[in-house]
Amino acid sequence: MARDEQRATGRCFVTGYGAVRVLLGVVLLAASAAKGYELTTEPIVETGWLSARWLRIAVVELELVLGLWLLTGLCPRQSWLAALGCFTVFLGVALLQASENKSSCCCFGRVLPTSPKIMLACDLAALIALVKWQPGERPLLPSSRLFSQVGAIVILALMTGIALSMSAGGDVPLLAPLPEGVDLGVVSQSGSREQLFWLVNPTDKPVAVATLKTGCPCLVIDLPKRQVAPAETVPARVVLDLGREPHFTGDLGIEVRGFTEEGRVAFVLPVAARVRPASQALVSP
Repeated sequence: MARDEQRATGRCFVTGYGAVRVLLGVVLLAASAAKGYELTTEPIVETGWLSARWLRIAVVELELVLGLWLLTGLCPRQSWLAALGCFTVFLGVALLQASENKSSCCCFGRVLPTSPKIMLACDLAALIALVKWQPGERPLLPSSRLFSQVGAIVILALMTGIALSMSAGGDVPLLAPLPEGVDLGVVSQSGSREQLFWLVNPTDKPVAVATLKTGCPCLVIDLPKRQVAPAETVPARVVLDLGREPHFTGDLGIEVRGFTEEGRVAFVLPVAARVRPASQALVSP
């Protein structure tokens, strides 16, 4: 009997589904690790339910559990169905983000920014592979080992969720920008553009913005009033000067961050622009 199980395990590993489940398991664990790292080291900007902190933690745990499940080979038919449903959802999200011309789908966090169009193709390829290579019905492990490994996976997932929930790196910004992100539209190469936005203090304590950091020297924030009282709204201005980057063309995505004296995140503002040569910028929508 033991030899039969070993043969069954060996056959499953070298079949098409064996290779597919291992590959997808590794990819899911890598995505879970990348997003988990971002949650514990970066401020969380909640611009909607898709970017909510609780949902990000849930996705990290889902990828962790499903990745481990696929790698262990437990209950192959059930794990195949779970992977099929998971990558179907991923495909829908990638399609939505691609239709909105997002620069990054954040599938691997900021560790590896990836275009939604690339992930759309990858998710579709994963679904095709799952449909083409399906597992057999026979379980790979005795029930005793099955329960012990399932229990270990559940405990690990719970510990991961607790750690992410308590992580200090994912502090919610103290001030809320309005709008939540600035889109400067089409900007001529070597040109400039400005746009007004507001910072709202929803807390019951004053917030002082001590330092401002941007991802590009071509972008500065004009914030005349650095001290924001409780429930106060103050104006600020985004100033993009591409004269400092005269050769750049393409889609520009910059994240502006403000910090307090204590190092807490005061606000996070995503800024986007589409830089085109002057001849194209005149006719671009």
